[in-house]
Amino acid sequence: MKKIVHVLLIIALIYSCNNTEDNETLSSDPIIGKWQLFQDIENGTDISTSCSRQGTLSFSEDGNFEGIYFTEDSGQNTTACISETQNAFWLNKGSNLYTVDGITRKITFKENFTILELPNGSLTSIFKKLN
Repeated sequence: MKKIVHVLLIIALIYSCNNTEDNETLSSDPIIGKWQLFQDIENGTDISTSCSRQGTLSFSEDGNFEGIYFTEDSGQNTTACISETQNAFWLNKGSNLYTVDGITRKITFKENFTILELPNGSLTSIFKKLN
């Protein structure tokens, strides 16, 4: 009878440890949080503007993603800063590969996970973590 109780206790302990590890893995993903555009580097030159640097990326623990992008729209004698919002789902595929809205890219984290580099062809967007 003691052996059965010990086996049940060991199974319960293993199960509770596995649940904790799963929750820690989910909430400790370095991408979770809000990121603000710092620079857009194209061929070694920062092409970001004060307007575009208002852009943010938000990754939540539940897999939701929100990207708010800003672009300048030049009209007659004026320039307006216009925003566009993208809502999607994100997934960590491992090895710094992340899928957002069906597109997979390699993301580089720097400076203790406070800088995120997102390459896209000749353009690399650099974001700083806000929280």
